[in-house]
Amino acid sequence: AVVPRPVVAASNHTFGLAADGSCLLQDGAPTRLVSGCFHYFRAPAAEWPRRLDMFAAAGFDTLQTYVAWNFHCPDEPGQCDFSGDRDLARFLRLAHERQLRVVLRPGPFICAEWEFGGFPAWLLRNDSNAPVRTNDPAFMAHVSAWFDVLMPIVRPYLYAPFGG
Repeated sequence: AVVPRPVVAASNHTFGLAADGSCLLQDGAPTRLVSGCFHYFRAPAAEWPRRLDMFAAAGFDTLQTYVAWNFHCPDEPGQCDFSGDRDLARFLRLAHERQLRVVLRPGPFICAEWEFGGFPAWLLRNDSNAPVRTNDPAFMAHVSAWFDVLMPIVRPYLYAPFGG
């Protein structure tokens, strides 16, 4: 999802690849991304403004970040925390204020040298061999429930319908 600023659901914005594959198009005009990674969950929220300022000052116009499921929902299914250092909406607002696009990578598996690839440990609580990273119906039910929590937080920040 490319996230430069909050928009209304009826947005006419577009973001995608030119039909001939030659470039990215933002609202029909060729554009380029100068991008780097910043994982908000690796820094205290109090540091986000300063670090995003440095990111923008370095010439980046786009940042990539994962959303670590186990960072937001560490203990129990459906018990998620998006406050304080976990306030993803605040992070997205801060990026918007600096005119930074965000390529949001919500997983559910993120790797990112992060414990269990971002999966919450409770996925294995009742069965240490429970299938993850598969289309197993029980696993996919947990993924769907996670996205049901996450997507309403992200949706107001999508540049184009469905992320562009």
